[in-house]
Amino acid sequence: MSPPILRCPAVMQVEVSSSRGRGRDVSDGGERGVVLLDDSFPQDVSSGRQSSVWNKNVSFLLKEVDTLRDANNKLQEQLLQKEEELQRRMVEEELREELEKGSKVVLDEVLSSQKDRDHALMSRLLLANEERDEALLRIQRLQRTTQSETVNVDAAEMEVDKLLQCVCDAHSVQQVEQFGSVLVERLKSAQQRRNDITAQEMKAVMEEREGCVNKCKRLEQDLNEEREQRRSQEELLRLQTERDSALDERRRLEVELQALRANHSPQNLTVSPPSSSAHGDSLEAPPLLVQLEQLSQEKQRMEAELQRCQEVEQEANERVHRDGGDKDRLLSQHLWTCGQVQQCESETEDSSLTSTITTEYIINVHDKHTYPTNVNKLHTLYFFSFCL
Repeated sequence: MSPPILRCPAVMQVEVSSSRGRGRDVSDGGERGVVLLDDSFPQDVSSGRQSSVWNKNVSFLLKEVDTLRDANNKLQEQLLQKEEELQRRMVEEELREELEKGSKVVLDEVLSSQKDRDHALMSRLLLANEERDEALLRIQRLQRTTQSETVNVDAAEMEVDKLLQCVCDAHSVQQVEQFGSVLVERLKSAQQRRNDITAQEMKAVMEEREGCVNKCKRLEQDLNEEREQRRSQEELLRLQTERDSALDERRRLEVELQALRANHSPQNLTVSPPSSSAHGDSLEAPPLLVQLEQLSQEKQRMEAELQRCQEVEQEANERVHRDGGDKDRLLSQHLWTCGQVQQCESETEDSSLTSTITTEYIINVHDKHTYPTNVNKLHTLYFFSFCL
C-alpha cells in the first residue's frame, strides 16, 4: 500500500493554480520542475517564507511521486508474474485434461477389448462344453448300442430319429415348432461339422499333394543335375583320354624324330664317289620321301586332333557357363584341360618345328650327296610340309 499523502494549504493552492493552468512544471536535465505561482498570490506573505514552503512542498511531492512510481512498478511486475503463473497453470490444466481424456479413451478401449476377449473366450468355452457334452452323449449312446448288440447307428442320426418321433407325436402347434426348431438346429450343426471335417481333410490332402509336387520337382532337378554332371564327367574323361593319346602320339613322334636324327646325323654320313653316291641315292631317297610324307600326315592328323579338342573344350566351357555357379568344380577341371591342351599344342608346334628342322637337315645332307633332281624333289616336299 502506498503511504498517505499529506496536503497542506500551500500545496492545495499550488494544485489549484496548476489545475487552472496558471502555473507550469518545467523539467530540465533530470531536475525537478519548478512550479510558478500566479501573480495573484497574496502580497502580505513574505517572499522568503513562501519560497521555503514551496520548496518543501515540491520536494515532498516529488518524493511521493517516486514512491508511487516504485510501488506501481512493483505492482506491474507482480501482475506480470501472476499472469505468467496463471497462464502456466491454465496450460498445465489443459494438458492434464488432455492426458485424462487420452487415458480415459485408452482405458475405455482396453476395457472394451477386454470385454470382447472375455466374450469370445466364454463363447469358445461354451462351444467346447457343448461339443464335449455332445461327444459324451454320443459315446454313451454308442456304448449302449454296443452292449445291446443292436445295429451300430450314429448318435446324431438317433437323435434326429427321436426328434422326428417327437414331432410326429406332438399334439399342438407349439410343440411342433419347438421340436422342429431343435431338429433344424441339430441338422445344421451336424452339417456344419461335416463340412468342417471335409474342409480339413481336403486341406490336408492339398498340402500333401503340394508337398509331393515340390518333392517331385526337387527330385527331377536333382536328376537333371546328376545327368548333367555325369555327362560332364564323361566328357572330361573322354578329353583326358584324347589328351593322353595325343601325348603318347607326341612321345612316339619324338622317338621317331630322335631315331631319324640318329640315323641321318652328319657323323654317320661318309663321303663316297659320284658313282656310289648315285647308287646310294636311289636306295635312300624313297625311304626319306616316305618318312617326310608320314611326318606331314602325322602333323595334319595332330592339327585336326587339336582342333577337335579345342572345339570340344569350347563346347564344354559354354555348357559350364550355362550351368552357372554350381559347376565351379567342372569349370576348374575344364580350365585345367584347356591348359593341358594348350601345352599339348605348344609341344606339337615344337615337334612340327623339330620335324621342319629335321627336314631341312635332311635336305641339306642330300644337297651335298645327291643329284639335283633329288634335291628338287626334297625341296618340293619341304615346301609342301611347310605349307601344311
